[in-house]
Amino acid sequence: MRQLKLLKTSSFRLILGYAALFSVSVLVMCVAVFVTATNSIVAELDNEVKNEVDEILTAAGNRGLSALTAEVAELVQHPEAGMFYQLQDANGEILAASIGKITPADGVRGWDGGSPDRPADAPESFRGRGVHVVDGAYLFVGIDGQSIAKLRAVATRTFAWGITALLIVGLGGGVFTSLSVLRRIEALIAECRDIVDNDWSRRVPVKGSEDEFDRLAGSLNLLFDRIESLMSGLQQVSSDIAHDLRTPMSRLRQGLDRAYSSEADSAALRSVIGRSIAEADTILETFNALLRVTEIEARTRRAAFHAIDFGALLNTTVEDYRPSIEEQGREITVSIADGLWILGDRHLIVQMIANLIENAIGHTPAQSSIDVAAFKAEGAVVVEIGDRGPGIPVEQREKVFQRLYRLERSRTTPGTGMGLSIVAAIAAQLGVTIALDDNQPGLCVRLQFPLMEMTDGAALLLTH
Repeated sequence: MRQLKLLKTSSFRLILGYAALFSVSVLVMCVAVFVTATNSIVAELDNEVKNEVDEILTAAGNRGLSALTAEVAELVQHPEAGMFYQLQDANGEILAASIGKITPADGVRGWDGGSPDRPADAPESFRGRGVHVVDGAYLFVGIDGQSIAKLRAVATRTFAWGITALLIVGLGGGVFTSLSVLRRIEALIAECRDIVDNDWSRRVPVKGSEDEFDRLAGSLNLLFDRIESLMSGLQQVSSDIAHDLRTPMSRLRQGLDRAYSSEADSAALRSVIGRSIAEADTILETFNALLRVTEIEARTRRAAFHAIDFGALLNTTVEDYRPSIEEQGREITVSIADGLWILGDRHLIVQMIANLIENAIGHTPAQSSIDVAAFKAEGAVVVEIGDRGPGIPVEQREKVFQRLYRLERSRTTPGTGMGLSIVAAIAAQLGVTIALDDNQPGLCVRLQFPLMEMTDGAALLLTH
């Protein structure tokens, strides 16, 4: 089973292919080196033979065939190392020779063991040069060619052993590397299974080598963080839904039960029905808010975002709330800089700002103010909405973005606890960062949008 896994690993197949490719490359290189070396040796032999012929002819000079015969006979008796000589007259009679008779032919000639015209007393393989000389005589000088044969044999053995060793090393390296990779992958898989089966708080260990496995482990840990967060959120939402709906459902049930079991007049019944409708509206509002967050988180409309004059949009949204705020004995101050362009969805941005203003209204005492400011800072559009309410403790500022989370845990005050959850969902869609700060007193919500610079009608998004 282990062997099958090894053969199926991409690392083993990759190294096997690389070893084959490298072997072919080495083989081609070796053949090229062999051919070049062989040709060089052959050219050297031919040049050595030519020089020997020239020296014989120079030594004989113009003294005729007899002098040439004497020179060749002397060399036959005392030959140069590896040299062979043969001189025959115009009739083919041998005058002086260290090898048998050769059919006259000018130029370079070579013989091996299978050549039919190779002299019987000649070496297994040799090369030589023949020339017609004085009085139609024929002179041949040859040299033992065993060096070429030995070179071929040595090269063949060397290349064979080299390719074999290369394949063995390549396959061995492939097996070793693949086993190492397989062990780490199996350990990674086992760790992931343990996390899924047992404890979502565990994480894949990172060795700190910053290799691809560490990067994969880091990505998986981010995934597990997200899954754990979603599961915790789901558990929290389930618990909060039970708490939020139990009270209005109980009041609705009790009111209807009292109306059903009593002999109330029409006015009393209408009062019960009115309270029941209010409780039902509260329940529906909670469900609608949950569905709205889910809808926002499921959006993939970033490609449809367009440039928005955020200053104008913010001012319009604030002015829509001004009459209601002033009627309640509060005031709202606005400070909006010019040239605030962002990329986004107008409807989502209006809903996010409206939720924050409504949240500020709900926590601002009478005769106090709500402050709205928008300006550029470090390549971003910053929006600050501050109130004069009780604020949010530091340890709970991250939790208030959870669905149905409330600071007031008894849940007797009106509301669904979904306002900031919707804001967080929209911010995630728009790429907006949210920070909650102390407004001394009260809460200051700070939104940071990526800024768009408008130049000659073109929008340039600044993300740094």
